[in-house]
Amino acid sequence: MTRRRLAVVLLVLILGAAPAAAGNGNPPGQSPPSNVSAPTVSGTAMQGATLTASLGSWSGVSISYTYNWNRCDTTGANCKVFASGSTMSTYVLAALDVGSTIRVTVAASNRNGSVSSTSAPTAVVAPAPAPPTTTPPPANTALPAISGTATAGNTLSASTGTWSGSPTSYGYSWRRCDSTGANCAAISGATGASYTLTSSDVN
Repeated sequence: MTRRRLAVVLLVLILGAAPAAAGNGNPPGQSPPSNVSAPTVSGTAMQGATLTASLGSWSGVSISYTYNWNRCDTTGANCKVFASGSTMSTYVLAALDVGSTIRVTVAASNRNGSVSSTSAPTAVVAPAPAPPTTTPPPANTALPAISGTATAGNTLSASTGTWSGSPTSYGYSWRRCDSTGANCAAISGATGASYTLTSSDVN
């Protein structure tokens, strides 16, 4: 074999050994992002609650992401983007969202292109629960009063006094004090609206 023919054979062998092009026709590192798993939205679908979006999974190099929040009908269709941005991975549900579902679309971009993927819809957004009704405790506006003769054997009666806050019940506690009305102590068993004075109460 002459040197010329040998050179031609070697050139053919070299060309035949060249690597095949990538399956998508793009050399490695020159493909747009590819979605591996869709984004998700987590959180309670209720006005005032915070939803959190995940990016999902992507293949590719030098990828940047943008979140696009969508308000949809009850089936997750007829969506309209209402908020977007590269840092908007959370969203606080507003009154306008009640009766709708929410989806998030993540746009993944690099210098070779941009691809989007959208999450499944949330449950239908419910209104915020009504605040609990609180009733203020009763407040005394006129003191209770005792009527009757302060003599052993006689019965004393107590009025409830006057209260705001619409009390539903009253309790009584009779107390024995010194002659100035100080140093009082509860009388055992005396918890009704009346009390019969005993010799222990004299003075």
